[in-house]
Amino acid sequence: MKQNLSIATALAMSLLVAPACSKDKKDGDKGETAQKMGGDSKAKGGDKGNSSGAAASGDIMSHFPANTEVVLALNMASLTGSKMWKQYGDAAMANAPKELGEFKETCGFDPVSTIQSVHMGINAANKDQPLIIVSGFARGKLTECVKKMAKKEGEKIEITEDGKFTFMSGDGPDKKTAIVWISDSTLMLVPNMSDKDYLQARLDGKDGLNGNADFNTAAGKAKQGAPIWFAASFGADSEIAAEMGAMGTAPKALYGSVGFTDGVDFALGVTFADAKSAEDTLNMAKPMLGLAKESLGSAADIVDKLKLATSGADMTVSLKLTDADVNKLKALAGQMLGSLGGP
Repeated sequence: MKQNLSIATALAMSLLVAPACSKDKKDGDKGETAQKMGGDSKAKGGDKGNSSGAAASGDIMSHFPANTEVVLALNMASLTGSKMWKQYGDAAMANAPKELGEFKETCGFDPVSTIQSVHMGINAANKDQPLIIVSGFARGKLTECVKKMAKKEGEKIEITEDGKFTFMSGDGPDKKTAIVWISDSTLMLVPNMSDKDYLQARLDGKDGLNGNADFNTAAGKAKQGAPIWFAASFGADSEIAAEMGAMGTAPKALYGSVGFTDGVDFALGVTFADAKSAEDTLNMAKPMLGLAKESLGSAADIVDKLKLATSGADMTVSLKLTDADVNKLKALAGQMLGSLGGP
């Protein structure tokens, strides 16, 4: 960590990739680990991952500013409890970044198994400063861990507790980072930001995303109980929407999810200004399916499972893959990597 990093920022970003590195854990193991951390395994309110699919964790959405364009959510219990995860979790762990192992060794707990949910909000105008909310870490244990990690790396770090704020600053040139505690087991931060007035407004839910009607509509269409779900809404001057509409019509909103109940269940919805734009986009997309079949070779039949449809101003895409389909794609990917000289 001798790079220009605040430890808090490195930790926060590691939380976002952690699901790809987690071992398969039973629910009992997860609760036990959370209690060892000093957290409450029965998190209150918006602390727990929205596995029930109820309203986009409305309390959590209030912490994101109203101009947030995209929110990505991970429901850890749903993810690690899935059949797909049980099949491939160990393989994922085998490729885990070494930093996670060092974290576990130094701090005495597995950061992944304590996470209940992760939400990240992004606006293209400030894409280098996403707002991140993580549920599952107990405040005292996490700050002690940061101190241990700093000591291990030979980095000096100053930690100041101020009500619901934990300010951290280290040797590097980056700005001081503040961790804001929504509860004793739910933290919020913006990497390399310590603007207390801004963060206090986010803590208070002032002008929050929960008041953005367009986002609420998109989020309401997403399967929020899925392991991974996302929702987005775009204004007229959105850079993201403009890029997406470069070859067609810019969308007003997006929503979707990825599930792993039996194989992979992918869903995507795109909302346009009117039904004609949705239908035109669908008609543009259909010819691409034929090209996709040609490129997939032995796995071409999978393209037939890709379902495109329109409903009013929405175009929807769905794809349900069985375990056999997933294995086909894995084999095809291996062949393609081999032909390119990959591992």
